[in-house]
Amino acid sequence: MSALGSDVLRPVEPLRPRAVAAEGVARYARADVVEALDAVCLGEALWDLVAPRGQPFTRARSLRLDPGGAAVNVALGLARRGFRAALAATVGDDALGEALTARLAASGVSTSLVQHAPARTGLVFAERAGASSRIVSYRPPDEAPPELPAAWEARALLITGLLPSEAQARSFGAAAREARRRGAWVAVDLNARPRMWRGREATPPPAWLGEADLVKASEDDLEAMALDDDALQRVMRPSAVLVVTAGPGPARALGPFGAVERGPASAATGSALGAGDAFTVGLLDAVLRGVGSDAAFWEGALRRGHALARRRALPA
Repeated sequence: MSALGSDVLRPVEPLRPRAVAAEGVARYARADVVEALDAVCLGEALWDLVAPRGQPFTRARSLRLDPGGAAVNVALGLARRGFRAALAATVGDDALGEALTARLAASGVSTSLVQHAPARTGLVFAERAGASSRIVSYRPPDEAPPELPAAWEARALLITGLLPSEAQARSFGAAAREARRRGAWVAVDLNARPRMWRGREATPPPAWLGEADLVKASEDDLEAMALDDDALQRVMRPSAVLVVTAGPGPARALGPFGAVERGPASAATGSALGAGDAFTVGLLDAVLRGVGSDAAFWEGALRRGHALARRRALPA
């Protein structure tokens, strides 16, 4: 069985920080070192308050407090699979922000690139009472876009959670260009919030997507941003790969190798909350293990993404 078809993980060397002298190191929580990482996940960080499975908000008497946000979910997933992962995000300079970074650090995610801002840490309430999830978000209206500090070293950079924001486009574009300059592999997960894109359907995809080696989008992302495969591929570099997911349906990968499609081995009946982020973990897992780049490799990467997404969607 190929490495992509196996669930046996290779050992990952413990993280060995290296001393540096670089502008911006003072912004680190550990200012004297730069961690040699497998992946940096740039995006939002917040708390998910989740009602017990099967209970709507009207009946729930308790809520579970989980770290949330796509960048957080992917960083946690990579850390669980033995990779050295860091979160680059902005959290509130409050008790909730402090608790969030502490929980992530205890779970093996580096928080040396997390920055604190005056705005409050975001909250998302979620219920899983039926076939789908219902989500209510509370995020600060003045929330600053996350930025990538100057001193970092990683094999890959994931950027996730695109908004129709010029400030975010500047921040994410600068991060993607800097990552490519440093020789890091760049992945982007659109992860668009439909409510934020409503009324902006004519907005073209950001030009900085041309820095990416991988762009992942769901069918819901494409609908929210009024895009299709062709529109995205027109701004992507010729060597880049586009992966499009369709919930529990088949996913497709398009790139220099042509096009491949792969469905899940079996359907999951649980809530899909976080399944898209788990799929992204599967893709990055395949790329970071570096076993190829042809059609067979990407078919295996889709298979791995489906497998992790299904585990996330199983009842817990």
